Amino acid sequence: MAESEEKEPMQFRAFVNVADQAHSEKGSFVPIVEALSQEGHRQIVLKNALRELKTFEEKYSQITELAVVFAAIDKVMEDNKK
Repeated sequence: MAESEEKEPMQFRAFVNVADQAHSEKGSFVPIVEALSQEGHRQIVLKNALRELKTFEEKYSQITELAVVFAAIDKVMEDNKK
């Protein structure tokens, strides 16, 4: 990359919902830094993220180029069952 080229600023979610979406609980949006620093909220965010990843895997399971991604998803899910 030439020195004169500027990198695009990184974007990330500033707020996350800390509701347990699997149980249709109504939650609230909190700053992601706060959610990840509080163990209870962190576990809810992780649980919701893993559920979304599993949905992604089910939707795109026929795309063989994503097999490595799916294997990583499965490993993370297995590691978090313990």
